Amino acid sequence: MDSAGFLLGGLVLLIMIGVGFITLMRCRDARVMGAQKNPIEPPRLPSSVVGSPPPQRLTFSAFELPPQATYRVVAKFADYDKRVHEVGERWRFLRKAFLPYEDGLSLFVEQNGREMHIRMQCRDEEQGPIVSAFSDFVAEE
Repeated sequence: MDSAGFLLGGLVLLIMIGVGFITLMRCRDARVMGAQKNPIEPPRLPSSVVGSPPPQRLTFSAFELPPQATYRVVAKFADYDKRVHEVGERWRFLRKAFLPYEDGLSLFVEQNGREMHIRMQCRDEEQGPIVSAFSDFVAEE
């Protein structure tokens, strides 16, 4: 009887440790998942409501474009090759490449079924201001 009580107590202790471990892992997973989710935006009022603020636009740099997103040029700009990108121009972003020793950022996009290369130089005297405030020049559709 004495050894049976000892075994039963050990079994209960193991179950309690297991339940505690599982609870700890669930809390950790919930915390990690919560940190990865985008914050929930507050509900927006219809624009017809008097005094309502205009909808907020997301700001982003040219380094932060998600692949496969479609963009429309909303402010004219010229790239490193002096090619002008006019308002209304649309393209799908494919990928980027960065050339550190020249501060070169290459944006590979698809426009009208063809892959196109938009080169930018991330220096203040070149396209640096455009690259860092890219959301002022393009909008995601």
